[in-house]
Amino acid sequence: MGLKINPWLGAVVAGVLTVAVFVVELRGGVDAAVTVLYALAIILGSIGSGPRGVLVWSALCALLTAGAFVWTHRHGFAVDSALRLVFGLAAIAITAALVLSRNRLQDIRKQLEQSRHDQRVLADSVPLILWGTDTAGRCDFLNARFEEFTGIAVEDAIRDQSWAEPIHPEDRARMLRLWVGARASGNEFRAHSRVRHRDGSYHWMHSIGRPVRSQETGAIVRWIGGLTDVDDELKAQERIRELNRELETLVAERSAELRETRWRFKSLYDDDNIFVAEQNWSEAGVILRRLKAEGVTDLRGYLLENQEVLQACIAGVRTVDVNDAIWRRLGYESKMDLVLKAPRDGVVDAVAALLPQLEALYEGRDYVTSTTTLVRADGGRMPVIFAVNLQPDGTAYATLFDITEREAAHELMVAAQQELARANRAATVGALSVSIAHELNQPIASMSIDIATGLRVLSRDKPDYNMVSGILVRLRRNADRLAGIVQQTRDQIANQERSLEPVDLAALSEETRLLLEREVVARRAVVKVRAGQAVPRVMADRVALQQVLVNLIINALDALTAVPEEHRNVDVVVERGGDDQVRICVADTGPGIRQDEIEKIFQPFFTTKPGGIGMGLQICLTTIERLGGDLRVSNRPEGGASFEITLPAAAVSPAGA
Repeated sequence: MGLKINPWLGAVVAGVLTVAVFVVELRGGVDAAVTVLYALAIILGSIGSGPRGVLVWSALCALLTAGAFVWTHRHGFAVDSALRLVFGLAAIAITAALVLSRNRLQDIRKQLEQSRHDQRVLADSVPLILWGTDTAGRCDFLNARFEEFTGIAVEDAIRDQSWAEPIHPEDRARMLRLWVGARASGNEFRAHSRVRHRDGSYHWMHSIGRPVRSQETGAIVRWIGGLTDVDDELKAQERIRELNRELETLVAERSAELRETRWRFKSLYDDDNIFVAEQNWSEAGVILRRLKAEGVTDLRGYLLENQEVLQACIAGVRTVDVNDAIWRRLGYESKMDLVLKAPRDGVVDAVAALLPQLEALYEGRDYVTSTTTLVRADGGRMPVIFAVNLQPDGTAYATLFDITEREAAHELMVAAQQELARANRAATVGALSVSIAHELNQPIASMSIDIATGLRVLSRDKPDYNMVSGILVRLRRNADRLAGIVQQTRDQIANQERSLEPVDLAALSEETRLLLEREVVARRAVVKVRAGQAVPRVMADRVALQQVLVNLIINALDALTAVPEEHRNVDVVVERGGDDQVRICVADTGPGIRQDEIEKIFQPFFTTKPGGIGMGLQICLTTIERLGGDLRVSNRPEGGASFEITLPAAAVSPAGA
């Protein structure tokens, strides 16, 4: 350990020594032995000072020596005195040079120590395990990361050369073999291995070692390297490989499914009996999104009131492609002749065909089915049933089926039903007439005799009022008998009961709407069925109840003939009523019923239609009353008539439950 002197003390001692030497030289002349003491003053004075302090003390000592020489030899001097002066100055200069060299070496040593410290801090700061070995492969350096990761002290690992102990036993021999081979060949060393963490788990590490060569000879002087934790990276790569394998499997499966789907679609697309069309609804979708942003809730009502917006939506529908079956069946010369034709020009009623699809697109539904009538190339008609799948991007795929034969059969069936209904009404009226004629013949004859007798009695000069009173009593009795006969006949006709069953009124109403679809299309009207939730069923004769609905809907359609087409609507509402009842309301948007006609609307033989016989509503009322219900009529405040049926709910689970 070197002696440490306080810089201030050293400066004081150096000053005293310098003055003492100067005084001695002034008295005795410059002496080489005494002058050497200036070297000691320079050494003491420069303690703690830099090169400038050394030079100052050296210059001071040199000046004092020269000054003392000049003063003592002012009258002359000998050569030996001059030589002593030169020797003294040389000693001062040599001392200054030595002190400067010593200080420079100390600075270099400090810089080296600081550099080593910085290098160590840097090595310990990096998130890698750094190592260094000599040419024989003996480890002589490990940074702090080694101890942080493995839990083994760096000093112990270097002293015992146990740096390879944390390597996984399955990887250790391979790693050492590669390390020996790299030192033998002098090439860079790279490898992956598992290294034990201080918590006992193994992490994959990437090891790199490089030789350090002498710049003069090129020989290897040592090896340096590092280990990088690549555990997460390798595990992520392995997971990516697993995901790629799973993805390849899924792609193969989906490709097979797609090929099968394409084959199925192609077989469907090429079927001569199935029509397929692809349409683009994106332009109409833009208008619908704008309407939704504006807060429109009732799209149908809004479009029917704003015909220009409705027509813009319809005009925004374009046909993209069709299969061969449809354009050939419609009689076109080529596919493009049909593709280039606007969809609104290809159907008899564009509003009825496209409005439900606009509603579905607006409400986010992806499937619509209905019927319409296509216009052939020659102007003919072809009724079809269609199903449309709507995609979010505005693409729509429509599948259509020709139902010309079905419609013809349906028309025959409807005609037969109407004829049967007319026959039933005629038979009912005939039966009622025969029954009334047979039953009423005797009381009417009796009443005629009593009336004739009464007239004769009253024509006398003195009428017998007691006899007249008796005649009136008999007339009243016969009138009561007539009323009883009529009621009995009515009950006999109405009470031809059939077996009752639970009936879902919502389903029956929808079935009736479909049954009358041709009549609805022919009148260019719209019939909508709306049903409430959990509507109970009713016990009824399904056929008779459906005939009531047919009669009411037909009457409503007949009332719309004088109304503009865009306002021809019939609403059938099925909902739960009060006191365990079910309510059915058939309402139209026609002109309504005059007040004087409402009071007589259910009377037999009263009709408001030319050619009617006035029995339809009377039979409807009889049927509903026979089921324990009620049928009423009223005019709606907004216009049109409303027929309301009320029936008791059956003791069964609700419809659709």
